[in-house]
Amino acid sequence: MNHTGTIRAGVVGAGVFGSHHARTLALAGGVALAGLNDEDRGRAEALAASGAAGSPRVFTRLEDLLDAVDAVVVATPAPTHAAIAAAALRRGVHTLVEKPLATTLPEADLLIGLAEENDRVLQVGHQESFVARALGLPEHGPPRRFRAIRHAVHCGRGTEVSVVMDLMIHDLHLAVMLAGVEPDEADAAEVACEVRAASEGRPDRVEACFTLGDTRCKLSASRVEARPIRRLELAYAQQKLDVDLARREVSRAVGAAAGREAARDADSSGLADPLSRGAAAFLRAIRGEGPPGVSGREGRAALRLALQVERAAEVAA
Repeated sequence: MNHTGTIRAGVVGAGVFGSHHARTLALAGGVALAGLNDEDRGRAEALAASGAAGSPRVFTRLEDLLDAVDAVVVATPAPTHAAIAAAALRRGVHTLVEKPLATTLPEADLLIGLAEENDRVLQVGHQESFVARALGLPEHGPPRRFRAIRHAVHCGRGTEVSVVMDLMIHDLHLAVMLAGVEPDEADAAEVACEVRAASEGRPDRVEACFTLGDTRCKLSASRVEARPIRRLELAYAQQKLDVDLARREVSRAVGAAAGREAARDADSSGLADPLSRGAAAFLRAIRGEGPPGVSGREGRAALRLALQVERAAEVAA
């Protein structure tokens, strides 16, 4: 179903990410930010009163918000994503779910099915994919080796799930995307994990190795580091790319120079905010002008790999 006219949008979750989404939607053309909902009504009211996201109405009940909008962003703690997104899709509301899409494969399958049955857009908030595309990474073809380092300073967010589901899932999605594997066929082979830190029974630092298609992957994710790092190292037959995802820069080493420090090959300082790119793709899909930026099936593929890594991490622990 292609939407015409102004899109009435809502945001569920008025925390850090929900606030970013609300501000992004408030600035988007052809969109009216119609409402906010959060379990902590005071937090939603504070966001609405700040003026940073226009003047949206605050809804106490999720159901009332869903009845008042055409599209919604779900930016709540990960364990609540599936239930909220399912409620939205059942009401015929186009839905963008922050990563992860869900925390189990049956939940993900339910959401994908509801989106198809109700002819509604389902997009997953893997924003890093927009950076990768803008840098032209998929154009190089599948790498022989994929190395990802995603380290964060502890901030207290996302601790209701493991670091795999909180942080590594970004790079798991990128691995599927760059390895050229079809989402429905994404399956990690020979998974090996090392757990280096854990709190409250959930890993906070995990190293994972596995094979995806013809690409050997090695990922490191941590949320207890002294300084943040977001890097990719991609090795191909004739070149090696070093990608600084935080600075949006790529450096390249070619042939015999591979493995040595390379001069900066691309400066992506002009790249648009990936959150805005994701919102734009979501809105275009609602209007029938293109596919979702990251489909439900792509989100499911990243979730499947995350669950495989989590199982290996449990054994390693």
